[in-house]
Amino acid sequence: MTSLTSSTNLNNTSDNTTANGAPKKVIAYKGTTTTGDATKDAAKYFEKGMNELAAKHGTTIERPTEENNSSEANGQSLKMISQETFDSVVQENIEDFEMEPEEALKDAIEQFHSQGVNLSNIIKVLDTQRAEMPIPSTLGKIKRAETVLTCVEAMKELETLCLESDEHKLQACNEAYEAVLFNAVEKFFVGKEAMEVSERDENEIKKENKSLMIASLTAFSSCFWKGRVGNSILYPIASQMIISIIKKEEFNSDMDLLKVAIRSARITMTKNESVKGNFFEANGIKKYIKQWFQLGFDTNDKAFLKEICDFVRLLCSDDDRRPGVHPYTFARARLLGERGKIGKIDVLEEVFKVLELVRNDADIASKICLTIRTLAVNDSICKDITKLGGTELIVQIMNQHIEHVKFCTYACTAIKMISNNDANKALLCANGGIDIILSAMSRHSDEVSMQTQGLAALSSMALRNTNNCVHISKGHGIDLIVDAMTRHPKAEWVQRSGCLALRNLVSKNPELVPVIVEAGAEEPIRLARLTHPVCDDVAFAALRDLGLKGTYKDETSAGQRRQ
Repeated sequence: MTSLTSSTNLNNTSDNTTANGAPKKVIAYKGTTTTGDATKDAAKYFEKGMNELAAKHGTTIERPTEENNSSEANGQSLKMISQETFDSVVQENIEDFEMEPEEALKDAIEQFHSQGVNLSNIIKVLDTQRAEMPIPSTLGKIKRAETVLTCVEAMKELETLCLESDEHKLQACNEAYEAVLFNAVEKFFVGKEAMEVSERDENEIKKENKSLMIASLTAFSSCFWKGRVGNSILYPIASQMIISIIKKEEFNSDMDLLKVAIRSARITMTKNESVKGNFFEANGIKKYIKQWFQLGFDTNDKAFLKEICDFVRLLCSDDDRRPGVHPYTFARARLLGERGKIGKIDVLEEVFKVLELVRNDADIASKICLTIRTLAVNDSICKDITKLGGTELIVQIMNQHIEHVKFCTYACTAIKMISNNDANKALLCANGGIDIILSAMSRHSDEVSMQTQGLAALSSMALRNTNNCVHISKGHGIDLIVDAMTRHPKAEWVQRSGCLALRNLVSKNPELVPVIVEAGAEEPIRLARLTHPVCDDVAFAALRDLGLKGTYKDETSAGQRRQ
């Protein structure tokens, strides 16, 4: 498969090597001990499993420092066990405690969860059921395939199975599905030189090559999911294939191939800043993005244009939260979003052209709003959004889809970022932005996400703008804010955004203090401070600016509550 190979290595994930240059294996986990009578077996097997895993790999367990011990990788605990350890606990529950198999499985899951163990790498089914899982059989079909047709059918079967459940994904990963897929590509792909001397029809060969590439990349991407643990790397041959499709004329004029390549790159780069940066910068991908947009507009392919916007959003998303990772998402957002500057890509206008094109499809339009949100990272870009008519367009489409909670929610995330520019705050009010947000909050009062983003947008538009504060008050916005906080007392970000909104309303408009107090704001503010540590500072500020009794460390402080 020489026509698809590349010398570029995108898997630069660590600088740790041994003296002879081989990778240094380190197993890290969060914490060193587990306690509690109810889960002592889980604690024992956890420690045993970690030691066995370390011995198997010929390494030692790295116990984090106190500073790192409080961190989590991508929001997930680093405390993990092997599949063998999990299975042994299930078996002990059956043999020693005489539990039924399903009960034993459920109890083991609860034991490990109570210990803070991350089970996202565990196939949580019984041994007897695992033996009947179809993944090994399907991978066997790919290995034994004698024609491109049967190979592609098996790859599609694998994709379907992996999309059905995380257990199937995990088993595929454990069975080295990537190697199986791309070994099959190597086996069947016909390169340019071989094609020239082949007696078969050239168009037929190209058709088979295309189906093989699409099926392998699609199946490869199907095993990535949000809860996947570890580095989501681009497998070397997958990355080579993706880059070849993007760069080579024989492939990049094919919309189907290009769409799959862009989608696969986006999925497999998720939550990995190193691979994201290497793929984007080392391979010069930035110079192709505007070309992709133009190709999509020329063919009026909305699905393709959405895929490009999703790719841009991923590049500008700070989604790799592992300790020690330094994201470059802000720099990439400036590179992609700033206009009229040398060296900038400037895709802002294209993104809003896509939004206008897909405005009748609320689901697609909502995703474009998320892309706009990730691009609006500084005052210059926010100004340009308004110059392009983007601020008015978002409000218009929100009016069009006021009953669509997902679009209204995502539109509010974009409005919140755009209104960081003070001139945009006033324009949004004049164009009905505040009114439509209040309307959406009223219509979707039971939707936590809508209330959270609506309150955040109101908070941003109220900051440093007295006219907007008055407009929010006249539009019954204060009642809606208090109602959202009262209706969703357990939603910490509803509470935090509500406290911020109330505080910003009176910061420069003291005449609104009695209105807010009479609306019953004091009780939900105090409850938020008592219930949610994340609200401690903003609830205190709201109480202070409303002239309500309370000190930063009084009896309502979440800090005292936690003592």
